[in-house]
Amino acid sequence: MKLINPATEEVTEIEETSLNSIPEMCEKARLAQKIWAANSIDERIKIISNFSKLLSDNKKTLSAAITEDMGKPIASSLKEIEAVNGYVEYFCDNAKTWLANEEVESCVIAYQPKGVIGIISPWNYPLSVPNSSIVPSLIAGNAVIFKPSEHGIRIGGKIVELINSIPGIPQNLCQVIIGGKEYGKALVQSDVDMIAFTGSTAAGKHIMESSASKLHNIILELGGLDAAIVCDDADIEKSAESIVKNNAYNSGQTCCAIKRVFVDEKVYDNFVVAAKNIASDLSVGNPKEDVFMGPVVAKFQLEKIERFVNDAITKGAKVETGGSRNEGTGFFFPPTILTQVNDDMEIMNDEPFGPILPIIPVKNWEEGIDKANSTRYGLAGSVWTEDKEKAKKVLEKIEVGVAGHNCHGVGPVGTPFGGVKQSGIGRVRSRDGMRAFCNTKVIMGL
Repeated sequence: MKLINPATEEVTEIEETSLNSIPEMCEKARLAQKIWAANSIDERIKIISNFSKLLSDNKKTLSAAITEDMGKPIASSLKEIEAVNGYVEYFCDNAKTWLANEEVESCVIAYQPKGVIGIISPWNYPLSVPNSSIVPSLIAGNAVIFKPSEHGIRIGGKIVELINSIPGIPQNLCQVIIGGKEYGKALVQSDVDMIAFTGSTAAGKHIMESSASKLHNIILELGGLDAAIVCDDADIEKSAESIVKNNAYNSGQTCCAIKRVFVDEKVYDNFVVAAKNIASDLSVGNPKEDVFMGPVVAKFQLEKIERFVNDAITKGAKVETGGSRNEGTGFFFPPTILTQVNDDMEIMNDEPFGPILPIIPVKNWEEGIDKANSTRYGLAGSVWTEDKEKAKKVLEKIEVGVAGHNCHGVGPVGTPFGGVKQSGIGRVRSRDGMRAFCNTKVIMGL
């Protein structure tokens, strides 16, 4: 298959996995899982803890692979490696407690491995997202078959290569599938016990349908149309800076990025000016250099972003800054601020997955809540105010999986991450996230 560097448009080729080999991969994984699960939890933790050092020792190669695959600035790629190190250490430190037998009256509750886990991950965080499932799956005693995005092939292969280099990992315990969307479909239809998927809501629905006949357990971490509500007492400069950077980070390709901003009309004009100034100053360019944003991942993503912006303009939106792709080689699109936005625009109803920020005036924070909740999505949300009591009222009412006061997005390691409504099923990155890869068994009468 062809790999296209999104910054340079250089093309390289890599050999795909044979589709016909996936059933055999599952058989081998099932045999390896029995060997692996026979180890004690202490032994599994000791073995997997070595992954952290391997990540650190290979950070230069890994960060380069992330940047070449999907265009993330090299500094952000290095941060992603640091984040995964945190995951590994946190899961290893807590797994024994989380997976220990519990006693309830005369019964024992045991957390046992499910078997073979199919993990399908996206390209936007190609190291951290899959490892929020791979690492706890392995510690819990499972085998893993990992299908990275076709726009995260280099780093996906290196993840599995490093894991398999750890002494004590059985052969075929962790395997990688190299290929496009049809390979993900084949994995879902194969003999696995669970599917953990991160990606679009549309793809998640297809996976849920395909899993139904086998009754696979599933975790679906899907899309978002996250809202920020800016109150009239917010620190406008600080709030605008945080919100614009949250929207534009990773070229806007973050499921829990702020994608709609509802601002109290009393401070709306000041907020727009501040947001415009901040967005205009963010650097966009060669991801191997010190820039805030690199390219978007691929031509199809660039065209999708353009479609959303053009739809908004056609329906009356005003472009305050940005609004069109950068000239020259690569898939670059600058931070874009839109005003005069209405609910008929595509950007208010679907996820653009790009650095586009529509800013909408509201009468008060109560109207902001109604607007924020008027979507099929419910991943993350936030309120920006200096009044903590007001913040509590807002955060209780917004329909999301993660809610923030003067902050937005993923919580610290150890807090469950996932969405409500059509933003997903299940939670990762926590005790709940590790137990999700276990069968909960009640043992009575002992």
